[in-house]
Amino acid sequence: MTAVPRLKLLHSHPVWLRQTQNWMYKLVNYLPESVENHVVCEQTENLDQYCLPNIHCLGMTGWLGRIRQWPVKGTKRLTQLLWLRQNCQRIGPDIVHSHFGNVGCFNSWVLRSLPVKHVVTFYGLDVNMLPTQHPRWKARYRSLFRSAHLFLCEGPHMARCLVQLGCPEAKVRVQHLGVEVDKIPFRPREWKPGEPLRVLVAATFREKKGFRTRLKLWAESNMKSGWKSPSLATQPAIPRARRRNRKSKKRLAGISSTDRFG
Repeated sequence: MTAVPRLKLLHSHPVWLRQTQNWMYKLVNYLPESVENHVVCEQTENLDQYCLPNIHCLGMTGWLGRIRQWPVKGTKRLTQLLWLRQNCQRIGPDIVHSHFGNVGCFNSWVLRSLPVKHVVTFYGLDVNMLPTQHPRWKARYRSLFRSAHLFLCEGPHMARCLVQLGCPEAKVRVQHLGVEVDKIPFRPREWKPGEPLRVLVAATFREKKGFRTRLKLWAESNMKSGWKSPSLATQPAIPRARRRNRKSKKRLAGISSTDRFG
């Protein structure tokens, strides 16, 4: 009996993998065994948590790595594209999956000339922030929508936003982010009147997460809160928040891995 060849899928993202992007690891790790995954990146982080087979990192070694360090405008972008092309020619993927729309735009410069299908996943800021703050991305996206073969997004609203930006509706599919429900045991919580109501907020410390609004509400309430954020300790607003919270019932837990949320 002839074995069915595995589908070769090459994932492209600049860094594999930041602490706040653990969902990307799950997207790749839980693909069926019939898929042979490869990851092409420029640098790696947190491999103790997000290690996978076939990670191809450009790094700073080799002739491309050395060229990448030249202080010449455009050198870094050029080496990224050459690294992607080199790996596509060596691995021979059936599909290249660009994570984030802006990554897909740059990758398309290489992939248009290769016999490979191009899939691009949009995650949020690439749909709303980039085209709004930098209108040149609208033209770049229109070119991407013509050349790539499929566009994935997290929900129907984002899908409509892509169509409004000019993406053909027939090329858009909704792919929800998965959750490892078997690793999140249900634990009933019971709040008794007279006790503090404790609220845990687990998110990156960014404006869009609504921390300013929560601070205002908690200041007017009797809640106790704990914050856990993978990027909390690096934010300039933290010293101000700590000063405000000296006499409050809020606790900043700082950087925490998802393993501590159990």
